[in-house]
Amino acid sequence: MGSKLLAAVRKTNNIRLKNKLIISIVVVVFIPVLLVGIILTASYRQNVLDQATQQTMNNVDKIKKRVLDILRMPIEISNNLMVDNRLSNLVNTRYESTLDLVKAYWDFRNFRDYVKLYKEIHNVRFYTANPMPISNWDFLSTDESIKNADWYQEALDKSSLSISWHYVPDETKENRAYLSLIRKIDFPAYRSYGILVIDLDQDELNGILSQEPFDTMIFDAKGVIVGAKNPQWVGRKIDGMDFANDLSDKPAGTYEFNYEGKPSRIVVEEVHPPSSRNGLKIVSVFAVDSIVSGANRVGRLGFTIIAASLSIAFVLIYFISSFLSRRLLLLYKVLGKVSMGDLNAVSEVDGNDEIGVLSKQFNHMLASIRSLMLEVSESQRQKSLLELRQRDIKLKMLASQINPHFLFNALESIRMKAHVKGRRKFPMWCGSWAS
Repeated sequence: MGSKLLAAVRKTNNIRLKNKLIISIVVVVFIPVLLVGIILTASYRQNVLDQATQQTMNNVDKIKKRVLDILRMPIEISNNLMVDNRLSNLVNTRYESTLDLVKAYWDFRNFRDYVKLYKEIHNVRFYTANPMPISNWDFLSTDESIKNADWYQEALDKSSLSISWHYVPDETKENRAYLSLIRKIDFPAYRSYGILVIDLDQDELNGILSQEPFDTMIFDAKGVIVGAKNPQWVGRKIDGMDFANDLSDKPAGTYEFNYEGKPSRIVVEEVHPPSSRNGLKIVSVFAVDSIVSGANRVGRLGFTIIAASLSIAFVLIYFISSFLSRRLLLLYKVLGKVSMGDLNAVSEVDGNDEIGVLSKQFNHMLASIRSLMLEVSESQRQKSLLELRQRDIKLKMLASQINPHFLFNALESIRMKAHVKGRRKFPMWCGSWAS
């Protein structure tokens, strides 16, 4: 392990200083800042999405409570009508004349009073199993179209204690459909029955959803939208929507789907009114992009600031490293001249940073070397002069030690050889010696 680390360190020694600085800033600053930015942006985005989901769930829960409050009223009305003797007598009495029946219809004002007293109720009507001589808008005889209707057949198959909710047309209101309470009312004393239908006010249902920030709707057990933020959706089958197939069997909760081609979250809540065999579902849909757009905008702004800061830092590091590299290169060139023997070279790198101090110390070192070389050269010259003087003194000492008689004999021998060779003239010193 130690050898590998040492080898890695040695490899880094071969990298230029500029590249080391750039690599260091990338590893130490760029990558960590980018990672932190990505993590923080993702966390912020997820937090915003979770908060929006939680807020939507709270809104849906409030809608559920308000819907239950609206549904409670027709349930109470149906409970009252189940034990209303006037209703039982009116439906099961055989009137002697049509006038008596009309008078009985007029005297029974409960249905109209309920509509006037409670804004949640749009209409109340009663379908009698026994044919009535005449019908009004409150009491109607069942024709074949009514008998064959699914909601009517379903009501006949269940007991009077069971309530169902359906989106059915009201023939007394130009066949406009409403979310209605359907309930069978038995008259045991007369062994007869009838089907009570209480229409809910459509504006009340839509009014609950109108202030919602996202697309919100209420649909019945058959998938018919009975209330929506967008009133134009009322009456449509939810099967025509993107998420219908995946949503049909889903319990209450939060799910992710593609809604209108966009990643979305859907909050589902079930509504089960008391004494009801079926209920409603509340669905709120919001596109993920619409929620996280603010977070994405903040993230983009943050990344822009980070990118600008990192770019400025990179430019500064690049120029600073280039400046340092140039100063080191100047010092390197001076070192090259010195290595070639030019001790008169001078480093011109100035400043008080490390490189400037190194340059000054290098110039001081060169000056010291030149001074030392001058001292050595002067010492060598003094030594050579001393040796010459010593040799001269030795010669003089030797000369002073020569015997004068020996010198005379040598000169006489020279004169005699010259005389033998016929030379008559002699130096003056020879004559002086001869005399």
